[in-house]
Amino acid sequence: MTHLVMHVDLDAFYAAIEQHDHPDWRGLPVVVGAEPGKRGVVATCSYEARRYGVHSAMPISEASRRPPPETVYVRPRMDDYARISRQVMEALETISPVVEKVSADEAYLDISGLEGLVGPPQGHRPACESGDPRGGGAYRLGRYRTEPAHCQARVRLS
Repeated sequence: MTHLVMHVDLDAFYAAIEQHDHPDWRGLPVVVGAEPGKRGVVATCSYEARRYGVHSAMPISEASRRPPPETVYVRPRMDDYARISRQVMEALETISPVVEKVSADEAYLDISGLEGLVGPPQGHRPACESGDPRGGGAYRLGRYRTEPAHCQARVRLS
Protein backbone atom coordinates (compact mmCIF):
# COMPACT_ATOMS: atom_id res chain seq x y z
CA MET A 1 0.00 0.00 0.00
CA THR A 2 1.22 3.47 -0.88
CA HIS A 3 1.82 5.72 2.12
CA LEU A 4 0.15 9.09 1.51
CA VAL A 5 0.23 12.17 3.72
CA MET A 6 -2.01 15.17 3.00
CA HIS A 7 -0.94 18.63 4.14
CA VAL A 8 -3.87 21.05 4.55
CA ASP A 9 -3.23 24.77 5.02
CA LEU A 10 -6.20 27.14 5.20
CA ASP A 11 -5.56 30.36 3.28
CA ALA A 12 -5.66 33.67 5.22
CA PHE A 13 -7.70 31.87 7.88
CA TYR A 14 -8.55 34.73 10.27
CA ALA A 15 -9.19 37.20 7.45
CA ALA A 16 -11.37 34.65 5.62
CA ILE A 17 -13.48 34.21 8.75
CA GLU A 18 -13.85 37.98 9.09
CA GLN A 19 -14.92 38.29 5.44
CA HIS A 20 -17.39 35.45 5.90
CA ASP A 21 -18.90 37.01 9.01
CA HIS A 22 -18.99 40.48 7.40
CA PRO A 23 -20.03 39.98 3.76
CA ASP A 24 -19.62 43.70 3.05
CA TRP A 25 -15.88 43.24 3.68
CA ARG A 26 -15.50 40.70 0.85
CA GLY A 27 -13.27 42.09 -1.87
CA LEU A 28 -11.80 44.72 0.48
CA PRO A 29 -8.34 44.60 2.05
CA VAL A 30 -8.80 43.17 5.56
CA VAL A 31 -6.00 43.37 8.13
CA VAL A 32 -6.35 41.35 11.34
CA GLY A 33 -4.10 42.50 14.16
CA ALA A 34 -3.23 45.62 16.07
CA GLU A 35 -5.13 48.87 15.62
CA PRO A 36 -3.49 51.48 13.37
CA GLY A 37 -1.76 54.14 15.44
CA LYS A 38 -0.98 51.67 18.23
CA ARG A 39 1.92 49.29 18.80
CA GLY A 40 1.61 45.81 17.38
CA VAL A 41 1.71 43.71 14.25
CA VAL A 42 -0.45 42.18 11.56
CA ALA A 43 -1.62 38.69 12.59
CA THR A 44 -2.83 37.98 9.06
CA CYS A 45 -4.51 39.74 6.18
CA SER A 46 -6.69 39.00 3.20
CA TYR A 47 -5.27 38.49 -0.27
CA GLU A 48 -6.68 41.89 -1.21
CA ALA A 49 -4.39 43.47 1.44
CA ARG A 50 -1.43 41.32 0.37
CA ARG A 51 -1.58 42.92 -3.08
CA TYR A 52 -0.41 46.12 -1.37
CA GLY A 53 2.54 44.39 0.29
CA VAL A 54 0.93 43.83 3.68
CA HIS A 55 1.90 40.54 5.33
CA SER A 56 1.83 38.71 8.65
CA ALA A 57 4.19 39.99 11.37
CA MET A 58 4.52 43.39 9.66
CA PRO A 59 4.42 46.29 12.13
CA ILE A 60 0.95 47.84 12.00
CA SER A 61 2.54 51.28 11.64
CA GLU A 62 3.99 50.19 8.30
CA ALA A 63 0.98 48.10 7.23
CA SER A 64 -1.44 50.99 7.76
CA ARG A 65 0.47 53.16 5.28
CA ARG A 66 0.21 50.71 2.36
CA PRO A 67 -3.38 49.78 1.45
CA PRO A 68 -6.14 52.16 0.37
CA PRO A 69 -8.39 54.06 2.80
CA GLU A 70 -11.24 51.51 2.53
CA THR A 71 -9.03 48.89 4.22
CA VAL A 72 -10.73 47.22 7.18
CA TYR A 73 -8.64 46.84 10.34
CA VAL A 74 -9.99 44.40 12.89
CA ARG A 75 -8.76 43.08 16.22
CA PRO A 76 -8.42 39.28 16.37
CA ARG A 77 -11.33 37.26 17.75
CA MET A 78 -9.27 34.32 18.99
CA ASP A 79 -12.17 32.49 20.66
CA ASP A 80 -14.10 32.49 17.37
CA TYR A 81 -11.05 31.40 15.36
CA ALA A 82 -10.36 28.57 17.83
CA ARG A 83 -13.99 27.38 17.64
CA ILE A 84 -13.93 27.34 13.84
CA SER A 85 -10.52 25.66 13.83
CA ARG A 86 -11.96 22.86 15.98
CA GLN A 87 -14.83 22.46 13.50
CA VAL A 88 -12.39 22.24 10.59
CA MET A 89 -10.19 19.70 12.41
CA GLU A 90 -13.29 17.62 13.24
CA ALA A 91 -14.20 17.65 9.54
CA LEU A 92 -10.66 16.49 8.67
CA GLU A 93 -11.03 13.64 11.17
CA THR A 94 -13.91 12.33 9.03
CA ILE A 95 -11.34 11.81 6.27
CA SER A 96 -8.63 10.19 8.39
CA PRO A 97 -8.33 9.04 12.00
CA VAL A 98 -4.73 10.30 11.95
CA VAL A 99 -4.77 14.11 11.94
CA GLU A 100 -1.74 15.98 13.24
CA LYS A 101 -2.75 19.57 13.93
CA VAL A 102 0.18 21.94 13.40
CA SER A 103 -1.64 25.21 14.08
CA ALA A 104 -5.16 26.65 14.04
CA ASP A 105 -5.19 26.54 10.24
CA GLU A 106 -2.82 23.73 9.31
CA ALA A 107 -2.74 19.95 9.66
CA TYR A 108 -1.25 16.76 8.24
CA LEU A 109 -3.47 13.74 7.58
CA ASP A 110 -2.38 10.17 6.96
CA ILE A 111 -4.61 9.24 4.05
CA SER A 112 -3.03 5.88 3.29
CA GLY A 113 -5.87 3.55 2.48
CA LEU A 114 -8.21 6.32 1.36
CA GLU A 115 -7.59 5.20 -2.20
CA GLY A 116 -9.35 1.95 -1.32
CA LEU A 117 -12.51 3.99 -0.70
CA VAL A 118 -12.32 6.70 -3.37
CA GLY A 119 -9.62 5.54 -5.78
CA PRO A 120 -6.13 6.91 -6.31
CA PRO A 121 -5.44 10.65 -6.19
CA GLN A 122 -6.05 12.30 -9.54
CA GLY A 123 -2.78 12.71 -11.38
CA HIS A 124 -0.75 11.25 -8.51
CA ARG A 125 2.58 9.83 -9.57
CA PRO A 126 5.36 8.65 -7.29
CA ALA A 127 8.26 11.08 -6.98
CA CYS A 128 10.49 8.89 -9.18
CA GLU A 129 7.94 9.12 -12.04
CA SER A 130 6.92 12.76 -11.69
CA GLY A 131 10.44 14.17 -11.34
CA ASP A 132 9.22 16.13 -8.31
CA PRO A 133 10.46 14.83 -4.94
CA ARG A 134 7.05 15.65 -3.45
CA GLY A 135 5.17 13.54 -5.98
CA GLY A 136 2.04 15.12 -7.39
CA GLY A 137 -1.70 14.97 -7.71
CA ALA A 138 -4.70 15.59 -5.50
CA TYR A 139 -7.88 14.03 -4.24
CA ARG A 140 -11.16 15.72 -5.08
CA LEU A 141 -12.52 16.49 -1.64
CA GLY A 142 -15.21 18.98 -2.61
CA ARG A 143 -17.70 17.57 -0.13
CA TYR A 144 -15.26 18.36 2.68
CA ARG A 145 -15.59 22.14 2.33
CA THR A 146 -14.69 24.07 5.46
CA GLU A 147 -18.30 25.22 5.71
CA PRO A 148 -18.06 27.19 8.97
CA ALA A 149 -15.51 29.63 7.58
CA HIS A 150 -15.87 29.19 3.82
CA CYS A 151 -12.07 29.13 3.68
CA GLN A 152 -9.99 27.94 0.81
CA ALA A 153 -7.26 25.47 1.56
CA ARG A 154 -4.03 24.46 -0.09
CA VAL A 155 -3.61 20.69 -0.11
CA ARG A 156 -0.39 18.85 -0.92
CA LEU A 157 0.27 15.11 -1.02
CA SER A 158 3.54 13.44 -0.22
